Amino acid sequence: MIFEAVQAVLMVVIIIAAGYFIARAGWAGKTVTDFISNLIVGVTLPCTAVMAFLTGFTAKTLADSWIYILASFAAIGVTWLAAKLVVKIAKIKKTQRGVFTALFSFSNSVFVGLPVATAIFGEEALVFALFYYVANTTFMNSLGFVEIARDGMELSCGGKGACFSAKDILKKIFKPPMIAVLVGFLLVMLNVRLPVFLSSALSYIGDVTSPLALMFVGMILQRTGISRIRKFDKGISWALVGRYLVSPLAMLGITACMGLPAFPSEVLTIQMSLPAMVTTTIFAEISGADTELAARGVAVTTLLSFLTIPIYILLFTYV
Repeated sequence: MIFEAVQAVLMVVIIIAAGYFIARAGWAGKTVTDFISNLIVGVTLPCTAVMAFLTGFTAKTLADSWIYILASFAAIGVTWLAAKLVVKIAKIKKTQRGVFTALFSFSNSVFVGLPVATAIFGEEALVFALFYYVANTTFMNSLGFVEIARDGMELSCGGKGACFSAKDILKKIFKPPMIAVLVGFLLVMLNVRLPVFLSSALSYIGDVTSPLALMFVGMILQRTGISRIRKFDKGISWALVGRYLVSPLAMLGITACMGLPAFPSEVLTIQMSLPAMVTTTIFAEISGADTELAARGVAVTTLLSFLTIPIYILLFTYV
């Protein structure tokens, strides 16, 4: 069981390494990384979101599962509020607050989360992992993106925040990833079935999102210097606290208060206890935010999961 879960993390590390060596070979300069980030946000990520809804849910399963989706939204919301509190306490720079909050609050719920859930709990855990995915993706594609975009605005303003308004921030919500979440939800609730040729095209396009995003992280690490991954500043240190302590405790608390059964509660808690969301780096790049911090956060939390995932497996299996 531990071996299967660790294999999922190894896969992530290998793909990140591939991106690193691609950049080191001189194939991926700034122009290429700009293209990749825009391609993911504008095309492949929306396709992934729409197809995740259409293939993972029906109107009935969404209606019947509202309590688990609500628990996921609530736990992520509590973690997000904790991140905002830490921002004040730890005095995180204004130009890093959005990226930090995303690293602290949102997990890699698909590329690592689904394999880990099935490795620990079996195939029956998959549906609860997907319920968490709905909340995690919706939160990240809306509020998470806005927060990261605000970092970019702060950087462009020299950290003074005087050259943008609340209207500028709100406009960031309605970008392709968030629109795709809304479209996917509506298609499921209206019981719309896409033609085979269209669903196949969306699936093929969406399938490249995760590996391309992971390779992008490797490219950014090469650009900034791999040695910087060892730099545990307060941003990375507190992000680790969020990922591996605050997030799972928030889910445990929420599911206990809501009286949810043990099995789905454990699955949802594991989903909250995973490495940082890869999309953080992509959103940082297209927003002009701190891409280096985002890439380091994704890489460090992924590497640390070699230790944390086996611990979680032992806890949920034998305790």
